[in-house]
Amino acid sequence: MQQMTGINAIVTQANTIVAKILPTLAPYVAIIINGVQLIATVGAIWSIKQFGRKPINLFGNIGLAIVDIIIGILFIFQPSESVLGYVIFALLIVYMLIYGISIGPSVWMYVPEIIPAKIVPFATMTNWFGCSLCVIFTPMAIKANDDNPFPVFFFFGGITLLFFILNFFLMV
Repeated sequence: MQQMTGINAIVTQANTIVAKILPTLAPYVAIIINGVQLIATVGAIWSIKQFGRKPINLFGNIGLAIVDIIIGILFIFQPSESVLGYVIFALLIVYMLIYGISIGPSVWMYVPEIIPAKIVPFATMTNWFGCSLCVIFTPMAIKANDDNPFPVFFFFGGITLLFFILNFFLMV
């Protein structure tokens, strides 16, 4: 679930994605969004303790899905050096904030609490395998659509909505 929100696709492709809409800002995007995620992750300690893992994960699922889908819609309009470009950049920052205070850290705490210790390494391997798939296939998907990433954002948004439904009914 954590990887299929699109986090590593955004982390690894942020400069490329923003270069198409705000070329002068592109060299700084990775530093900015990852700094935002770092700060948000520090805030996760408080939010997870205050609200619990399930509400935080549900918030993360719905928030990330909405942001993914809105970014996908905005990319349909082919923004270039326009207000839409800055809106997309702002939404990438919002995405990193939501991820950093929710799904990013909470999954690493939740998994060892619900499965036997001998299965935790397999769960971790599965998580990193999902990361690898996202990092490998996202650039291909973007290139396949004339360098427009909107299908990628719709895909991750749809998957994240599906995880919201699954977590709502199945998460302990």
